[in-house]
Amino acid sequence: MGRALAYAKGPRTATPQAPIAFLDRDGVINLSVDGHVSHPDQVRLIPGAASGIARLRREGMAICIVTNQSGVDRGWTSETGIHAIHDRLTELLLEDDEEAHIDLTLTCPHTPWHGCGCRKPESGLLRLGAHLIRTAGWKGTLRGRTDLPPSTASLGTALDIMVGDRRSDLMAGHGHGARSFRAPRDLGLQPVLHRLLDHEDRGDEVW
Repeated sequence: MGRALAYAKGPRTATPQAPIAFLDRDGVINLSVDGHVSHPDQVRLIPGAASGIARLRREGMAICIVTNQSGVDRGWTSETGIHAIHDRLTELLLEDDEEAHIDLTLTCPHTPWHGCGCRKPESGLLRLGAHLIRTAGWKGTLRGRTDLPPSTASLGTALDIMVGDRRSDLMAGHGHGARSFRAPRDLGLQPVLHRLLDHEDRGDEVW
């Protein structure tokens, strides 16, 4: 029920075999704000976010942002506004580190009461990310609503990771079968980066 928003600046470059790092957005890559980030001018990178993403890429991982943004369906921002925010986020990351490339950004635009399968703690965004990166691919840019693959699709791998600052992030990660890690809000990737790179670290339990 409902369709997710997909965003990519260019065609798929990650190999289908690459492990995927699923990253929450607000509080993990950019600083959180009261309410919702609703304008590109509100995007502020967390120190070390770009270098952390670049390190994951050097380890052979595809990078997929998965974010809940109910402000779209609430009317606080638009689909065009969400894409403008992700344009700005992409720009800031690459300015900070030219290797901090995001392969794919997926957004749930729905309210909590919508009943969709893409809003975390559901794992639909992760399943969609794995489907696009590993199976379907895409040509050119992506900017639009996208159907989720069937809930029976098994597209995760043992090396996939999920990083978020909320319980719902870890629940989504566990639901997808990914090693899931809690990042301190607004401190981002750096405090947990060494754990993400340790394949023996099974991640955090849902608290």
